[in-house]
Amino acid sequence: ITIRDCLAPFEDAAIDPFLMLHELGPVEARTVGTLGMHPHRGFVEVPYVKEGHASMVDHWGETAELTQGMLQWGHVGSGIEHGSGAITKKPEGNMHVFQMWVNLPKEHKLSSPCFQDVQAASMPELDFGAGSRAKLLVGRYNSRASPVQTVTPLQYLDFTVAPGGEHLHAADPELATRILFVYQGEAAVGTDPRTAVQAGQTAVLGREGDSIRVVNAGDGPLGFLLLSGRPLGEPVVKHGPFVMTSREEIKQAFADFQAGTLCEKRCKYVKL
Repeated sequence: ITIRDCLAPFEDAAIDPFLMLHELGPVEARTVGTLGMHPHRGFVEVPYVKEGHASMVDHWGETAELTQGMLQWGHVGSGIEHGSGAITKKPEGNMHVFQMWVNLPKEHKLSSPCFQDVQAASMPELDFGAGSRAKLLVGRYNSRASPVQTVTPLQYLDFTVAPGGEHLHAADPELATRILFVYQGEAAVGTDPRTAVQAGQTAVLGREGDSIRVVNAGDGPLGFLLLSGRPLGEPVVKHGPFVMTSREEIKQAFADFQAGTLCEKRCKYVKL
């Protein structure tokens, strides 16, 4: 199974507060294996199941099943250990999943873990006209809002633009980090139609300006994710499943995991 690391080419400062965006699929669901138990500390993990079905079980035996269109806002905080759980529904059809990591400010890295499981119907569908539609996964846009509660402000939208269509996105100046990932078709971004972003490519956009223009430059449908966030401006020290602000904090995370104290705070699950 191929997993695309969409933000790998970019420095941490350029994508702050985002840490990672992985794309799995689309692939046949029956070919996707399981993920063993593993720990996390210091950030938020955000799986978005565009197609398919996924399940996770944590250190305490709590399970979460994500069906098609669902998103999980996984504030791991001080620590959680989880892995693939038993899936009650037989895998069939395609699986297409995005996994995003968002950094937490230093003062929240050891906060209590809390996972928000968001039903597809709970996230607003936006129709902009001109062949452009979007699902508002996280954040606010105009007068609409996702039910997800976040520590710092950000936007996460899944756009589809019909052939010949375009979208003019009103950019929030506070959310200065702006990232576009095309998962289907071809996009022309900005005023220069030669600035094409192909399927599987990522564009980190400029932090100036109050709008983002995206045109469907291909013959078929265009699908892309738009991530916008307020930079934290803090040191980022990563080692495997831990993201902290210093090497000392990373060493402490490993010590806590080895001592069996990483998951002392039981994770709370909220269904939205």
